[in-house]
Amino acid sequence: MIGGIIANNSSGMACGVKNNAYHTMRSICFITANGKSYDTSVSTDYERFLNEQEFLVDGINSCRKKIIDNDHILNKIRSKYRIKNT
Repeated sequence: MIGGIIANNSSGMACGVKNNAYHTMRSICFITANGKSYDTSVSTDYERFLNEQEFLVDGINSCRKKIIDNDHILNKIRSKYRIKNT
């Protein structure tokens, strides 16, 4: 749940865009469903994540490709991130 909140650049209605998650967080520690833990402040954890979570990485990349290949969806996402979208 918290990952989705952070991934959606949460900040609440009163924070404005200056104090949203993208501007106030330096790193995050997280645990995947299979029990592996990662810390984004540890540079080697990025490569370890790619190697240990191949199924998850493939799923994320598949979603990314579907978005990039669909101009309507891509432009809608870009438009939403330009505004305060609560």
